[in-house]
Amino acid sequence: MFIDYVTLMLLNMVAGLVLLAGYAWDGVCRDDQRAWAPGWAAAGLVALITGGHMIFHWPIPGSYNSIFGELTVVFGVLLLAGAGAVAKGWSLGAVATYGAIAGAVAMILGVRILHLAATGEMQFSRNPVMTGIGFILTGAGGLLFPWMLAKRDDRRIRGVTAGVLTAAAAIWAITAVAAYWN
Repeated sequence: MFIDYVTLMLLNMVAGLVLLAGYAWDGVCRDDQRAWAPGWAAAGLVALITGGHMIFHWPIPGSYNSIFGELTVVFGVLLLAGAGAVAKGWSLGAVATYGAIAGAVAMILGVRILHLAATGEMQFSRNPVMTGIGFILTGAGGLLFPWMLAKRDDRRIRGVTAGVLTAAAAIWAITAVAAYWN
């Protein structure tokens, strides 16, 4: 019997993305943003630990440990850095720039997953189309975040960013529920 902790990683991804969507929609405009630090730190710690373990121990078949593990570590580091920044009252600009670069990589990997699914080469994911779309939407959220921070007074930009992050969370939530069900 094959057992891994991808379900925990998916659940944590959903929690982190929901927290980021909430921040984009409402939290970025608040004077005191420290309330976001504990949630981001919790999700960041889980992502860093599970992603780090996946990178070094390869619990899932094939090379997919790299895709899932490495980007989970980056997500964890971003959340932890964001938690530290808001706890100290620092700007999230540098963290968001790092996140935009990671977002671009996630989008590229999402497109590659869709390509592998179309050619029949993807063997790990039960639903590679959902996985590819999840990576693309999550990456798009990372790309939008610096723009949202720069235009924090524009409710439309905050809404688009929150919407993309919420859509990504929904994709990962559906994937997580299916994984738990199986």
